[in-house]
Amino acid sequence: MLSADLVSPEALKAMGSAGDGAYGGIAESDTDLPAYKNFEEAYREKFGSDPEPFTSNTYDAVMIAGLAMVAADSTKGEDIAKHIIEVSRGPGEKISDFAEAAQAIKEG
Repeated sequence: MLSADLVSPEALKAMGSAGDGAYGGIAESDTDLPAYKNFEEAYREKFGSDPEPFTSNTYDAVMIAGLAMVAADSTKGEDIAKHIIEVSRGPGEKISDFAEAAQAIKEG
């Protein structure tokens, strides 16, 4: 059983035959969501390949932190923390594009 951070083509290749028969699990994103489609398209355009495990989770975390900075009008951790739930759970409109979401936050 492999931990999620070892479930990648690079790690399995590095293991060679020692990885034969190994299995593990990863937290998958819902690939049917518009937000994921936007991420996947941008990733492929930038890197020329499919996203690796956890890249969409990392992308989401960075987008949430960025939107919380916009909402807080600050880059201080404690100010950002106060806005994480607000920008990630609402109330409000679901928006899949960072620039559009930041604009909506600025407009109230």
